[in-house]
Parts: sequence; C-alpha cells; structure tokens
Amino acid sequence: MGKYSGLLICADFDGTLVYNGQISPGNLDAIRRFQQGGGWLTLATGRYPNVLRDHGVAFRCNAPLICMNGAILYDEETEKALYEGFIEESCEELLLDAIRRCQEVRELVFCMAEGRRAQHVSPSDIPLIRELCGKPLYKILIHVSARQGVTLRDYLREKSEGRYLVDRSWHSGVEIQGIGYDKGKTARRLANMLDADSLLCIGDFDNDLSMIREADVGYAMGNATEELKAAADRITASVEEDGFAQMIDEL
Repeated sequence: MGKYSGLLICADFDGTLVYNGQISPGNLDAIRRFQQGGGWLTLATGRYPNVLRDHGVAFRCNAPLICMNGAILYDEETEKALYEGFIEESCEELLLDAIRRCQEVRELVFCMAEGRRAQHVSPSDIPLIRELCGKPLYKILIHVSARQGVTLRDYLREKSEGRYLVDRSWHSGVEIQGIGYDKGKTARRLANMLDADSLLCIGDFDNDLSMIREADVGYAMGNATEELKAAADRITASVEEDGFAQMIDEL
C-alpha cells in the first residue's frame, strides 16, 4: 500500500494543471509522485478524450478520463467510452432565442458524438444550427463577449426551466448540455467504479462547481472564480504557482 492508495483525484485541465498551454515541471513531478504512491489521477475536462495526445502532455492518467464536462467517461487503454450522455431534448429554440437576444454571440461550437468532433458555426447560419440540433450532441458551446458571459448564462438557465445544464467554462464561454451529466456526477460514478476511499477534485472555473461540491474534499485553485472558492473545502495556490503540486504536498 502506497501513501496515496485509495485516493482518486479528478483534476480540471485548463487553468488548473495547464498554464499557457504547458504543464509545469512541478506539476508533472507531483503527478508522478502521486501515481507512484498508489493514487488514481484523472482529468475532468470540457475537452474531448484526445486532450492529452493533442497537447503532447508527458504523462498518462491511470484512471478513465472524464470528458465533455462529464458527458463521457473514457478508457484510454481500450479507447472506448465506458459511459456517454447526450443532450436528450433539442435546444434549437433556446439557441435561436440566445442569438436574437444577445448581439455579442460570436460563434457556436457543436460537440458532436459522431466522430467525436466539434463543428464551429456562425450564429447567422440558422439552417445549419437547426440541422445540428437534431444530431447526437455532448454539449454546445456559445462564444460570447466576456462582459456578456454571466448575463447570457443566467438568461439561458431561466429560459431552459431545468431542461438543460447551463454553465460557463471560461469568461466568454457558455455551455449547454444534458441535465443528467456534469463533472460531479461522473466523478462520483468513477469513484464508485474504482471503489476509491476518497474522492478529491480540483478546479478553477464555474463548470468545476459540480465536482467540487461532490468531492469528499474539494480544492479551488488560487486563480479560481469567487463562486468556486466559496464552494471549496480548501484553496490552494494559483496555476502559475503550481497549485496542483501544492495540493499533493498537503495530502
């Protein structure tokens, strides 16, 4: 039994492990020590399962990946999804309403199940938006101005009447996905699959809130939003200061 046996860490990627597109030597060393000490480490990210390969990251997770904000639980070894969740009710009218209401919508990104690819769409291309809303989707990302991010999120939450999960992934990114799928639910599902003794989650932005609340111990990065810090059990250093590594040192 190693020092970290029985512990499962679900870590956000951008703004938590990664700063300016890179994972620092300090964080890489902390990952190595944690895994060698018997701990399970995985990502909980809004990205597709190819995130590590695409970024040329110098480590591998030793537990299935949580991707698309919890809509996919993915086994890298078998290259298969253990679990997938989709937007079950078309949100076509909600999107068109958002475009009409907010003049600062710059782009929509449909994260499609088919081929696990993202399709970027202009808000003016209404026929394509209607077409894509009929396909199996993990989530839809709306690029908007940073000053309109919270306003659009809150408006879509109210208009959706609980039919979808609406959150921000960064200041100018509002995401819509199926109500039954988020990072927290999938992190707990994974912890139960592994029979982990303790679930630890760490993140920096609003789409990490569900897993911070679900965790046995939830960590907020020093660069996290105030809402996330308020929900966390502990606050570590910022991503620039290797906050993830500091968390490992404290375990």
